[in-house]
Amino acid sequence: MYRILMNTINSFNSPGLIPTFAFRLIGMLIAFFLNLLSAQYLGAEGYGKLAFALSLLSVLAVLVGCGLDQVAIKWVSPRVNLIEKHVEIIEFYEKAFVLILTVTICVFCVWCVYVVQAGSEESFIFSVLLSPFVALIALNEAVIRSFGCITMSTVSSQLVRPAVSIVLLLVTFFFVQGSFSTTSVLVIYGVGIICSFLFSLFYVRKLLIRIKAKVTNQLESTKITIISIANHAKSFFFIAILSVILNKADVIMLGLLSSDSQVGIYAVVYNLVFLILVVLQVVNLVIAPSLAKAHEEEDMAEVESQISKSRLIGGVVSFLIFFPLFLFPNFFLLLFGEEFIMGSMVLKILAIGMFVNALFGSVGNYLMMSGYARWLVMIFIVSVLLSLLFMYFLIPPYGAVGAAIAVSFVMVLWNMAAHFACRKIIRKHSSSILVGSN
Repeated sequence: MYRILMNTINSFNSPGLIPTFAFRLIGMLIAFFLNLLSAQYLGAEGYGKLAFALSLLSVLAVLVGCGLDQVAIKWVSPRVNLIEKHVEIIEFYEKAFVLILTVTICVFCVWCVYVVQAGSEESFIFSVLLSPFVALIALNEAVIRSFGCITMSTVSSQLVRPAVSIVLLLVTFFFVQGSFSTTSVLVIYGVGIICSFLFSLFYVRKLLIRIKAKVTNQLESTKITIISIANHAKSFFFIAILSVILNKADVIMLGLLSSDSQVGIYAVVYNLVFLILVVLQVVNLVIAPSLAKAHEEEDMAEVESQISKSRLIGGVVSFLIFFPLFLFPNFFLLLFGEEFIMGSMVLKILAIGMFVNALFGSVGNYLMMSGYARWLVMIFIVSVLLSLLFMYFLIPPYGAVGAAIAVSFVMVLWNMAAHFACRKIIRKHSSSILVGSN
């Protein structure tokens, strides 16, 4: 099994898989330590408020981001090796940047009207003010990844952001203990996000300056407009917003239908079991450009090969994380504090859902990169509706356990649907290639 796994890893077209996984693992450990500190300092109720604010931020960041991070991968990757197309990369990035800022201004104006009429809690203030930074980080990292700098594309969000927050948390705890509260932690997280944005902006500007030097004589205007970019982003935007709602609806619904302590317990458990998907996340980062290229070249054998490898790597490594979490939930939850042990059943249920997710591999990623994003939109629409429906009925009587049941069940359903959709696309294109060759 070890030999098969290593041969599969080495057979990936991207040489960045292993270093990216190692770096991603370091980032996950840092983020785990950050969550550990936050949960211990704030307790279940305070951590629940923090998790609710971060979930709102994720939803709003996707809203103002318009799905442009995924468009960037599909747009930039095929043009990186074509010098005559570099001017299009530069214009795309500049206009995507402007589009995000424009949408942010609109959201900010709507929020200001809401504040005047009804007031606003700190969670909403936090999410509105920081959403453009998170959206731009995602855009910058997508561009960096499209240039082949896979590992560097994870530095800002996986290293800079949690590392800065941890340092500030420790400084606050040891030197300003009297002011330690949920509000102060939100400010600390916000500083980490801004530092992450500045790092990603610096690196992507460095890449663009390098290619701009090669196209000095080609900087005439192209047909790329903000409207054309927005049109390209439509499907990706719906996928992104539906995906983040699917991933964050549990915390938000718990915040609305249950107590802050239930939110805190659930959020700690979710962050813990999400480690099961760390390998699949890295695989998705690495093979997204390869899947887009293989599909564009009608190389269905390569597409199938990449997806099969993602299943094998994701499944085997995820099991190594799933097994101890499932067998010894109390041991891991006790690290966060005694009050979090109540989440042991939540951990087992979510762990099963995450592990099954990993077994399906990069099916959702392929649907986005293949031009069939609308299929994934439909899958996510149904999944969101089912998830909200189940949580509406399960959370009031069962709290965090009810949210875990709803999330895991819907997670399995949408992965099954995406798997069958991928099989249909591959068969369709394989048949058209055979007909064409005849």
